[in-house]
Amino acid sequence: MNSKNIFFLSILFLLAACVPEPKQILTDINVDLNNEVVQRIIQHEIDQNRDSLTFYAQSSDPTHRYLVARAFASYQSEQSIKILDSLLNDPIREISAMAAYSLGQLRTPKVESILVSAFKSQDTTSVNSLLNSRILEAIGKTGNKKMLNAQANISTYRKTDTLLLLGQVRGFYNFSLRNMVDEKATETVISYLNDASYPESVRLIGAHYLARSPEVNIEDYKYQISQAFIKETNPEIKMTLAYALRKTVDKDIQTLLLDQLELDQDYRVRINTIKALSTQDYIGGAEKMIGLLDDPNLNVALTAADFFINNGNKDDAVFYRNLG
Repeated sequence: MNSKNIFFLSILFLLAACVPEPKQILTDINVDLNNEVVQRIIQHEIDQNRDSLTFYAQSSDPTHRYLVARAFASYQSEQSIKILDSLLNDPIREISAMAAYSLGQLRTPKVESILVSAFKSQDTTSVNSLLNSRILEAIGKTGNKKMLNAQANISTYRKTDTLLLLGQVRGFYNFSLRNMVDEKATETVISYLNDASYPESVRLIGAHYLARSPEVNIEDYKYQISQAFIKETNPEIKMTLAYALRKTVDKDIQTLLLDQLELDQDYRVRINTIKALSTQDYIGGAEKMIGLLDDPNLNVALTAADFFINNGNKDDAVFYRNLG
């Protein structure tokens, strides 16, 4: 090799050595509590240092951005809207989803349009399911009744779209806690509860929507709820459906509840069944409650005792004394 070729090769090697390595783009979120920066961000959250949290929102490390988005869920200041809006467009879906959740926690109508704009309606590959789920949930905390109606009329979600269905029913639940109820939303929840092929997590939130939302009137759906209650095998869902049935007074429902108490099942289901019976006819349930006062499960026995405390008749005072 002549000296001229050697010279050119030397130049090439020098140029190659000068080219910087491509910067690695971090994509994994790892909340390591032993990491000093993680500790610092969490401390800023505790101290509500908004400016310091905003600084870390620009970090190249997705863990830092995720922690910032999460921090503003507890901060709950409208001053955080701008930074959460920027994190809502983060390429890491866990971060954008957490930003959506934190925007919902602000519980202000000012973020409704931001959330709606961020919803990925053309998501054929379901890569944005987590983000869309959190947006649906957050809109339930911030949206108006028109948004509730729009959410209630969604009919494209499949039974396998667990995250989207969860976001939808959580949205219904959050709307109802703000005294906004849509008949179509209730019908949708009832349809989910009566079809065991829908995810249990979705049916559980639906059951809580019926049981705990003061504005949800179950009178027109009491027999559908009772059928879902009978068929349900998940004790957490079943106990919640039993609690929902306390909202109605009906002889047939009372008979159904009394029959269910004869079954050998989770004590929590039995407790909530007793609570539901407490709103029914006293005479019709008293005899069964007497037998449950000696139930081997103390929680069941105490709930049966509460039945008499809450519904007792003064004419039975001597009878209660004898029981005691």
